[in-house]
Amino acid sequence: MTEQKNADCYKQSAGLDCPARGHSWPMSILSQGDFSVKVGLSASTLGAAGKPVGGDVPTLVDCRQPPSGNTGVTDTCSVDWISATLPGDFSSSLQVVSDLFGAVTPLDYGFRGYSRSGVVLCTGRVAWSPARPDMGVHVDLPSSALSELHRVTSDLVGLLRCMCDLGFSFTRLDVAADDLDGILDLGEIRDCIERGDYTSRWHTATRMYNLRGAGSTIYLGAPSSDSMLRIYDKAAERGTTGPWVRVEFQARRRVAHALVLGLVERGLSAALAIVRSYVDFKVGSGDSNVSRRRTALWWVRFLRGLAALRLRLPSITRTLDGVRRWLTDQVAPSLALVVEADGGVLDWLIDLVDGGKRRLTPVHFALLPQGVGNGRR
Repeated sequence: MTEQKNADCYKQSAGLDCPARGHSWPMSILSQGDFSVKVGLSASTLGAAGKPVGGDVPTLVDCRQPPSGNTGVTDTCSVDWISATLPGDFSSSLQVVSDLFGAVTPLDYGFRGYSRSGVVLCTGRVAWSPARPDMGVHVDLPSSALSELHRVTSDLVGLLRCMCDLGFSFTRLDVAADDLDGILDLGEIRDCIERGDYTSRWHTATRMYNLRGAGSTIYLGAPSSDSMLRIYDKAAERGTTGPWVRVEFQARRRVAHALVLGLVERGLSAALAIVRSYVDFKVGSGDSNVSRRRTALWWVRFLRGLAALRLRLPSITRTLDGVRRWLTDQVAPSLALVVEADGGVLDWLIDLVDGGKRRLTPVHFALLPQGVGNGRR
């Protein structure tokens, strides 16, 4: 059964008749030796000029062989997880997802708050809600799904660029870098954290780490935050001989989208420079101000000597439409529950609104159109 599943997955992601190969990439020629295939997006995803809406056509590199390590492998970094949402009508957005990643196999249940879901690239998940077109179509591609995609192309940056051009909003991106040369030592990293010989942008969880026997993992940042770093013994996890230490940067929400834009602009190896802007391990002596100490040589070597690169995070603009969406998505079910419990009586809800009016501030009134709000600004 497992062998048949693997064969089916390989056929889906690498075979000539695979939708992911026949309809994935925008008008490119993927070549490898004497092998070439012309591929393109369906007409529904292309503009009048025959290009994806919103940008130029990226060039992708073919890779027929499965990766020896993880996904999207370059000489320094790999993409380990992609989560993104494509807004718009679910039927057209679902077609875009199928054009990019191959046929979506429907499931009998929903996913992540969506009423419908399906499987793509063997282990990836796609979710949509026909009754809620405002939710768009959501895609989760874990490392195993990206490995299947890697059989078709190794140009993960090209994929991210294409997704940006098509209007995807990224909600999670994991980027990993492997140390196969014994540069990183988990014990030394742990000692640096315990001594405070490092600088970090994770203010509330800079010393949060978890050690689990031989397979040690060090965490920087909270799991619920927009960014987190994991450093762990990949060899122990795989049950192989080392050295093999993996550093994974997990970005969510605003940080995820900013990270994608940074990688598209500067290349995948820029992830190392971004990691250094979040944490920098220092030598254990010198200036009493840790930030002025020299960076530890082993950390410089692992980061290929790259200087820190700070992400340009988009500012949060609050709008009245955003407030309405929040009420609809988050508050409406609770309000409906209370109204149902009170037999449909709405007197308490009117009192609630009246009480809320007395708590409005100039920040709230600034969201209102001119002439609304009795002039209180």
